[in-house]
Amino acid sequence: MLPKAQRLRTRKEFEAVYASGNTVHSRFFKVSTLKSASTTTQFGVVVSNAVLKNATDRNRKKRQIRSILAKIQPKRGFQVVISLKHQGKSAEFSELSQDLNIALKKASLI
Repeated sequence: MLPKAQRLRTRKEFEAVYASGNTVHSRFFKVSTLKSASTTTQFGVVVSNAVLKNATDRNRKKRQIRSILAKIQPKRGFQVVISLKHQGKSAEFSELSQDLNIALKKASLI
């Protein structure tokens, strides 16, 4: 689990990243980033109801993504929202990990 300081928590934070941030796409993810004044990088993970209907499945995918993020050392000073695409709903953990690394490199976060 990510520490509180490294999490986006409010709707306002998510909306700011969506409205003003840059977006990159990979096979399984859409990554939106926004430069912030903070010294830490904050992450928000989104798995929509349209992608996975069952709440248990949505939460499992979010936990998997957060565990990948916990092992990554990103650049500091960003707010990042990671959204799972439909293609990622049946992906294995190793595939998610590889693709998330690709997406974060595209976004110049690692």
